[in-house]
Amino acid sequence: MRIDLTTCRLDAVPNPENGKAGSKAPASCGALGADRASLQFDRTRVQALVAKVAEVSDSRADRVAGLGQAIREGHYAIDAEGIAGAMLQAARG
Repeated sequence: MRIDLTTCRLDAVPNPENGKAGSKAPASCGALGADRASLQFDRTRVQALVAKVAEVSDSRADRVAGLGQAIREGHYAIDAEGIAGAMLQAARG
């Protein structure tokens, strides 16, 4: 997907009357509401990404269901040292 934006930021333009931003647009912006955006989609890439998300969602749902069953049956054990180690490793980068 390619996004091509033509924008005019009103918040960056100071109002000479009160010095606050966002009150008036510069002449180069044209009429208010004239901003345009153009989106182009690569259909094949979008379909591939949708399929990939569908795979992840299914596998995650299976994992969540398995964890729920283990918790209900009292078989879910928390590995505190493993969690702490992973947190430290993630913090270190």
